[in-house]
Amino acid sequence: MDVDLLEGEPEGEAWYSNKQWLGAGVACAFAAIAVTISLFHCRHHLYHYNEPIVQRYTIRILLMVPVYAMDSALSLLTPHNIGSFILVTLRDCYEAYTLYNCECPRAFDPALAAANRRIAR
Repeated sequence: MDVDLLEGEPEGEAWYSNKQWLGAGVACAFAAIAVTISLFHCRHHLYHYNEPIVQRYTIRILLMVPVYAMDSALSLLTPHNIGSFILVTLRDCYEAYTLYNCECPRAFDPALAAANRRIAR
């Protein structure tokens, strides 16, 4: 096995091959931080559940962060695998559900609908 004197790595091995796991570890650490913060906010909304109609949709939107964070971290750990394809598909389905939940408060709340009409004028 020849060692390139300038690079310090074995010849024929890509420079990024050993760093893939380092990048995945950093991504998983930041995903864990994002999940923690998002779940803290969800818990806060559930504890102070004063406006159920609005907060129901807010919590559903806040749950997008853990879904995306965990999906991204798992996709980095299982690249080019059928599991990665399934995770991306589930993430896209939840993204569509979240976009639906972004529009629901405007469609079903008469006060928000009236405010939107005033702004549109």
